Amino acid sequence: MEQYNVTGMSCAACSARVEKAVKKVPGVTSCSVSLLTNSMGVEGTASPAAILSAVQEAGYGASPKNASASKAADTSADLDALADHETPKLKRRLIASLGFLLVLMYFSMGHMMWGWPLPHWFDGNHVAMGLVQLLLAGIVMVINQKFFINGFKGLIHGAPNMDTLVALGSMASFVWSTYALFAMTRAQVDGNDELVMHYMMEFYFESAAMILTLITVGKMLEARSKGKTTDALKSLMKLAPKTATLVRDGAEVTVAIADVQKGDVFVVRPGENIPVDGVVLEGTSAVNESALTGESIPVDKAVGDKVSAATTNQSGFLRCEATRVGEDTTLAQIIKMVSDAAATKAPIAKIADTVSGFFVPAVISIAVVTTIVWLLLGHELGYALARGISVLVISCPCALGLATPVAIMVGNGLGAKNGILFKTAASLEAAGRTQIVALDKTGTITEGAPRVTDLLPAEGVTETELLTLAAALESRSEHPLAKAVLADAEAKTITSPEVTDFAALPGNGLAAKLNGMDIYAGNAAFIQTKLTLPAALAQQAEKLASEGKTPLFFGGAGRLLGVIAVADTIKEDSPEAIRQLQNMGVDFALMSMLDVLRDPRWGRSEECYSEDPYLSARMAEAAVIGMQESGPEVVAKHFAAQGEGTGGVNASAARIGERELREIHFPPAAAAIKAGAKGIMAAYNEIDGVYCHANRWLLNDVIRKEMGFGGIVMSDGVAIDQLDSMTGDNVVSGALALQSGVDVGLWDEAFGKLEEAVRRGLVKEAQIDQAVLRVLTLKFERGLFEHPYLEEEGEIHMDYAQNPESVQLAREGLVILQNKNQVLPFWENQASGKKIAVVGPNADDLYNQLGDYTPPLRRDDGITVLDGMKLIFKESDIRFSQGCYLRKRDENLLKEAVDTVKNSDIVICVLGGSSSRFGGASFDTNGAALLDNAAADDKGTLMDCGEGMDCSDLELPDAQLELLKELKETGKTVIAVVICGRPLVLTQVCEIADGVILGFYPGPRGGQAIAEVISGRVAPSGRLPVSLPRSTGQVPVYYNYKNSYRAMTYMDEEAGPLFPFGYGLGYGTFEWGTCSLSTERCNVAALENKGLTISFSVKNTSERGGYIVPQIYVTDVAASTVRRVKELKAFQKVWLDAGQERTVSLQLGKEAFCLWNQKMKYVAEPGVFRIELSDSAQTIWKGEFTLCI
Repeated sequence: MEQYNVTGMSCAACSARVEKAVKKVPGVTSCSVSLLTNSMGVEGTASPAAILSAVQEAGYGASPKNASASKAADTSADLDALADHETPKLKRRLIASLGFLLVLMYFSMGHMMWGWPLPHWFDGNHVAMGLVQLLLAGIVMVINQKFFINGFKGLIHGAPNMDTLVALGSMASFVWSTYALFAMTRAQVDGNDELVMHYMMEFYFESAAMILTLITVGKMLEARSKGKTTDALKSLMKLAPKTATLVRDGAEVTVAIADVQKGDVFVVRPGENIPVDGVVLEGTSAVNESALTGESIPVDKAVGDKVSAATTNQSGFLRCEATRVGEDTTLAQIIKMVSDAAATKAPIAKIADTVSGFFVPAVISIAVVTTIVWLLLGHELGYALARGISVLVISCPCALGLATPVAIMVGNGLGAKNGILFKTAASLEAAGRTQIVALDKTGTITEGAPRVTDLLPAEGVTETELLTLAAALESRSEHPLAKAVLADAEAKTITSPEVTDFAALPGNGLAAKLNGMDIYAGNAAFIQTKLTLPAALAQQAEKLASEGKTPLFFGGAGRLLGVIAVADTIKEDSPEAIRQLQNMGVDFALMSMLDVLRDPRWGRSEECYSEDPYLSARMAEAAVIGMQESGPEVVAKHFAAQGEGTGGVNASAARIGERELREIHFPPAAAAIKAGAKGIMAAYNEIDGVYCHANRWLLNDVIRKEMGFGGIVMSDGVAIDQLDSMTGDNVVSGALALQSGVDVGLWDEAFGKLEEAVRRGLVKEAQIDQAVLRVLTLKFERGLFEHPYLEEEGEIHMDYAQNPESVQLAREGLVILQNKNQVLPFWENQASGKKIAVVGPNADDLYNQLGDYTPPLRRDDGITVLDGMKLIFKESDIRFSQGCYLRKRDENLLKEAVDTVKNSDIVICVLGGSSSRFGGASFDTNGAALLDNAAADDKGTLMDCGEGMDCSDLELPDAQLELLKELKETGKTVIAVVICGRPLVLTQVCEIADGVILGFYPGPRGGQAIAEVISGRVAPSGRLPVSLPRSTGQVPVYYNYKNSYRAMTYMDEEAGPLFPFGYGLGYGTFEWGTCSLSTERCNVAALENKGLTISFSVKNTSERGGYIVPQIYVTDVAASTVRRVKELKAFQKVWLDAGQERTVSLQLGKEAFCLWNQKMKYVAEPGVFRIELSDSAQTIWKGEFTLCI
């Protein structure tokens, strides 16, 4: 875009005229004229001469803005162009105009309206009065001659503008008044006093002057607004350095920035601004780039790193080579972008300009018509002319063309002032319709200055000692992180001792001597050259780094003294701003996260995270935190023990005791509540003869008193009405649920009868008030009193392609169960020229990749396995056949599949189940599927998993097993992919197939993830969250059974599950090194303070990167109650590049060794514990830990 300065414009009609004229020039593709900045941006191939000529022919002046590299570098001319020259001029015009106008008003109206005295020589001298008014009005008109010059120039060029209206109105008043003065003089000479007084009343000299003065007031205010809107651009320009220190012939010389050429060598000392963009040739330093990037933490620069103009060198000496100068620098590009934005117009501004182009001629026409009409009605010329002038003046809104651009430029200016740049005015207008805001954190929602956030002293070191040593070292440093440490020490009134032999090692750290002792500080890499990092502190520092903090390590005398974390902290108003952004949509999410799966026959197995309470608790915690960060609060469901129903039947009795509840089913709820869940949904089932919805101990004593829950308890669908089977009275059921702790009903009738329950004395109003208060409190917190309803925006479409988390979840959740002869991965280079058969009922059915209660999806929103294979492999090599229905064979489909496979080289057979509700299924009042669907059509069951779809047989349907066998009998390599919602018996599948991949409903883009794992593009990392049985009769097969019996041991079945909890294969090989405990024995207090760290080394010995998932299991050897054979207490997913070796540490706290004793107290009993490190169900190391009294 070429930019020009335009002169002579006074209103929107002017800018529209210029824009129209330039657009007619051949070669011009777009033109945007800004009245606000008196500038014009032109795109196209037209020559500047042709453009300037078009502007001049339209009656205005124009000149190209300086654009050469040398001139662009010198910003003084640009700053002068942006300076507000207009406001001072208008101010002087206004003061002068007001002075003469006040005198004119005194003579013309003061003596008539208020009887103010006049000099005696004016007594009866009406001609003299008229002459004085003529003279004063003429002076005001001369002062404001610009209105007449611009106005009549526009009229002559056929483009009348707002000044034309002002000029016509003022001139008409003046000319008519002059005529009246001459006529009055004639009457005076003739001695006609009556006619003299008549013409005296026809004077409008004060109107001629008043119009000009009032419009000048408006013009001055507009000019003042225009001046202020360019402040942001002027601030950016002032960032540009004026001089640079170059190295020429071995000597340093200071030159103007315009004289710096590409390839020149310049030097920058601490505290100086970098003059132009360049690359570091010599030296190291920390450079503050916040002026350009908004990042408050300085960036370390060393040889080879790039530096940018207007950034500040903060510590070391730099010698650099100029790579971009003048208008090519990063700063110049930013200035150009803001300047271009000022020269562009938003759609609404273009509409205003178009209107103003027609407005002026229309007003003139109306004024003429008005004058003629009054004359035709018999009024005198003076009377009619006064009405016409009124139309001209009153209809002169000079702000019509300025209101929109001023608003836009104020928006741009405020945005730039707050670090927000809009590329065009159209972008600013579109910002008002923004629905999603992506924040980069630094400088946007943070303070912009680093502060100390965490102090982690080493064992035997106090926080004061650590901070004292840190302050001593950092007191000699110029680095901003040092200032953060010193500020914290000062705030805590810590005095730093003097150090000697101080040395700054940019990019690494600091070194010095304190009382003869070597002390040092720096990053982890630097500190490890001086000492060995304790595993516990290293892990804590790694966690701090993952939170966006910068850990600084401090050591002395050969040992680490501690870690200080520094970060850019959140602004005080940021949480409120984010809350307001989030309060624009969904307020609560009902999320299944509390059910621990203990019987896979249960249809709602798919809603469980795991069979293990620790893993379920960590997943629930992450789900609550993640959901809250995206906006909505969470209602966690279901509480409690719904995953341990009798025989796997939905909503059946959980026949367990309190200890089993506390050990297995309460941990997820406790974790969700601690993470901030605002709601808990009660479960359908009963425990020991008491429904959960009627269990006050569960809903009040446990979650409120023990777990500290303060939110709402919600019922499941019509669950309160189901209490009728116990109470026999719907009113009593509602009262019982309320007294037990339920605050909100769902679809039931019983809560609608609480008024009757009060009349019958079953509940007190105070109990209802308490429940209502909890609900209203949440509504208030969510802002629902102010905004109770969502705007109706029609269908909301979720584009999963824009949410990479969807496919990433699928990638990480897939589990490789079997890989005979390393058939997986099927590398893309192996597939060249080979035909791939994709077969099976789940190969191309999107809804079968989703769980129960999922919304409708557009077909192109998802990727099936067939779609995924076509994305990665050559589409012409892919063959598809369904093979069978989900639960029913079809001879034709089977034959077609076999024929397809015979003409292929490898088979991907996609089997499993479905929870799809979109095949015509019917449902109960609470949403559960009805079992009548089993015979709903000729293709078998519409869904075989989900609420209400409990089953007695966990084998795949016969039709699918027959298909798999027939395909294998062709002699081809068969990879089975099982997509399902519950743990299935896959014994026969593993006997038949060469490779087996399990995916628990991988989601809308799961097909892509499966294809990526098959091809090796993605390294598999999934581990089983549940155990898979060898047969249905083995159930339950969970790994963490009590050691009081031999689980899964039958005379007609091999002992143990087919695949245990934690199992999952990868594509790489890993060599595990020595494993050790931080201590082999300690007491409870020490365990609570320091924890127990398990550290081990591991090396990736394969040619590709891969994941390990080390898991720590604990077994209590002897205790006061029966313990479990082992329990998961820690895990971590770790990526290792090919050949990489690293040390990994996992931490156990006191809770890992606690139990519910015979008095039902949660305690850590002294004794011996076996610690086991494993991955993929393979034991890597075992050790013992003793907890002392």
